[in-house]
Amino acid sequence: QDTGGTCNVAFCAKSRGETECTGGKCMCAPGHCASSGLCYAVTDTGGTCSMMSCAHTRGPTTCSGGRCLCKAGFVAVNGVCMPMSR
Repeated sequence: QDTGGTCNVAFCAKSRGETECTGGKCMCAPGHCASSGLCYAVTDTGGTCSMMSCAHTRGPTTCSGGRCLCKAGFVAVNGVCMPMSR
């Protein structure tokens, strides 16, 4: 989750994506993970699907390749699709 950026004096750089300043470090917001200093949305809920659709308790999902993925504008937090913060 650590992007490698710091935020002691100012906010995290917007170019890092969805971040939160925690203890002077730019950390990815819930539902996001860090790669090469940037935060990317995590859309895989961890659920599986085949002939049956994804469980409605996972929120707005789509079945892709047997995996329950969050629809556009949503990120997976603890296996449930939540609206992406703006």
